[in-house]
Amino acid sequence: MKREVLEETGIEIEVIKNLGVIDFMLPWEWEEYSRVHHSGVTISIYGRWKSYYR
Repeated sequence: MKREVLEETGIEIEVIKNLGVIDFMLPWEWEEYSRVHHSGVTISIYGRWKSYYR
């Protein structure tokens, strides 16, 4: 998580707490598929800007 946020935003973070994980299935009509599986993760973070792109 830390590396991905830093690469994408230039913000250095500390993960404070995992607030929850959920997954669910939804009906979905696309090609041969009839449903899609979604997963979501919610976390509490502290972030500060870092001069990553110099």
